[in-house]
Amino acid sequence: MKLKFDRQIAEYHLYIHMTDPTKQADLNRLQYEDKQAQDKIKSLQGYINLLQQYRLDMAERAAYLIREAPIHRAELIRKKNYYSNKVFYYFNLYSCYPDGSERMETIRTYPGTERAKAIREFKEYQRTHSATECIMDIQRSNWER
Repeated sequence: MKLKFDRQIAEYHLYIHMTDPTKQADLNRLQYEDKQAQDKIKSLQGYINLLQQYRLDMAERAAYLIREAPIHRAELIRKKNYYSNKVFYYFNLYSCYPDGSERMETIRTYPGTERAKAIREFKEYQRTHSATECIMDIQRSNWER
């Protein structure tokens, strides 16, 4: 049995049903159960091979993350909760890799009443980290007007 990890989130299930051989009196039933056990052993060997390849893929990815230097990005985003009608400002820092993947490093949340503080801290970060890409999106959304 050849299994392939499809590079997405994968979940595999294998169910094994075993009957007590000492309770069986039918030779055909014992042959059937033996055939089922052989098939399950093949499946398990396929899963073992898949997990070994998965471990190699994870080690390769870890080496990539260590080898490649991320580009940092800072965002200040304004969001209004449609249901509670409250505004929040999110100051997010990301590490972006050349292959397009990114990891969120930190999140700071400010209530709408602390808008000036959020902008001040974002601008201070922008001033001290000039090599970082900075995005400020604090305009009202179209649906708010």
